[in-house]
Amino acid sequence: MVHKYNRAVRRLLTPTLLCCCLLAAAILAIPAMASAAGIPAVSDADIEQALALSGSNRAQLEDALAQSDGDMLRRNAMRFTVASLPTCDLGSISSAELTGNLDMALAARNDFAWGDDCDLATWAHFVLPPRVSQEPLSDWRRFFLAELGNELDGATTLEEAAVLVNKWCGQRVGFRQTQRRDQGPLATLASGYGRCEEMVIFYVDACRAVGIPARMAYCPYWAVSDNNHAWVEVFGSDGLWHYTGGCEPQDQLDDAWFNGAVKNAPLVCSMAFGIPDTRDETVLEVEETVGARYTRFNSTAFYRDTGLLTVEVPTAAGSEEAHVTVHVFNFGALRQIARVKLDSQGKARITLGLGTFVVSTDAAVDNRQTMVEIRPGEITELYWDSLPQLDEEILLQFPPDAA
Repeated sequence: MVHKYNRAVRRLLTPTLLCCCLLAAAILAIPAMASAAGIPAVSDADIEQALALSGSNRAQLEDALAQSDGDMLRRNAMRFTVASLPTCDLGSISSAELTGNLDMALAARNDFAWGDDCDLATWAHFVLPPRVSQEPLSDWRRFFLAELGNELDGATTLEEAAVLVNKWCGQRVGFRQTQRRDQGPLATLASGYGRCEEMVIFYVDACRAVGIPARMAYCPYWAVSDNNHAWVEVFGSDGLWHYTGGCEPQDQLDDAWFNGAVKNAPLVCSMAFGIPDTRDETVLEVEETVGARYTRFNSTAFYRDTGLLTVEVPTAAGSEEAHVTVHVFNFGALRQIARVKLDSQGKARITLGLGTFVVSTDAAVDNRQTMVEIRPGEITELYWDSLPQLDEEILLQFPPDAA
C-alpha cells in the first residue's frame, strides 16, 4: 500500500515469519564481528600513515611495532592497535604503554577461564583497545587486574564474571554530573562518581582488564522523554552481546533500570575500536581516516521491534558528501539521532525503532525535511523529489499508533 507523501510501505512478512526474522536480526545486530576468526587486517599503508601522523612520537610507535614483530599474533595485534589509535594518542603514547597494554590483554586472554571464549576479532575490537571513548589514557589494566583477580574466584563463564565485575564497580562508583570532557577511570575511582559515560568507561575497562569483551552502547536521544543514556554491552559465552548498566549492577545480564526506556528507543548504537574485515547492515558508520578509526553499529533490533527506512534523493546521485539526518524531539528541539551518507546513486537506508521521525537532507534540494512513520517489520520508502513541504505543526508519536 502507498501512504500519503509518496511514502511506499510494503508489508513483507507474515506474523510467524516476522518473529523469526526479528530474532535473526537481533542475533546479527549484537555479535556483529563474532564470526570473523582473526584480528582485522591492517595494511602497510595504514601503518605508514599512522606513523606520519605521530610526528615527533614516531620512534615510540616504531619501537612498539618492532618489539611485537617476532610473533604473528603480537604483530597483528600491535599493528591493529597502532592503526586504530586516535591522533591524540599517536602523538603521545609511549612504546612501553603500547607493549604493556598488549602484554596484559594477552595475559588476561590466557589466564582466565573465559579468556578464549571469543574469537580474535572480538578480542581485538573489545578487549585489546587502550581506551573506550574520549577519556585520557591511563594505566587502568594494571590497576583493575590487581584489584579484581581475587574477586572472580568461582566464576567460570563470561556472564558470571561480568556480573561480579559490575558489582565490584557499583560499590565504588555512583552517578553524578561532571564536566563535558570524559574523565579517566582512575579519576572516576578517586572521586567516587561520574556521568553515565564515565561509569561506562570505568566498567568497560574493568571488564577488558580481566578478558571480558565489552563495549559502550547508547541512545543518542530518547523519543519519549528528555535526555539520553549510555550503558554497556558485554559478550557472552553464547556468542551474543548482553546489556547492563555501567556500575549499576544487577544479579544477571539483560536487566537494568532503563529496561522500559530502551524498549522505546528510536536508535541504539554500539561502538567498536578499529575497522572490521567484514561489514553487514548492522554497521551504521565506519570512520576509516587514520587518526579516527572506529565503527558504530546499529543495535536497535536487539532491544525492540524495528522497521527499515530507505531514502532516495535523485538529485544527490554522484555527490560524495550528501547525507540524510534523522531527528526526534528532545530538550525542546529536534535532535539528531543519526546521519547517514547517501551512496553514489543518492540512496541511504537505516533501521529505526517504531514511531514518527523528522528526516532532513543536506543535499541540493528545495525541500529539506519531511516526516516519516516507522512500523514493525515494514520498509518505509522516501522518494525525496516528490515530497511536499513539512507542515508547520507536526505530532511525533511513539509508538506510531498512540492516540
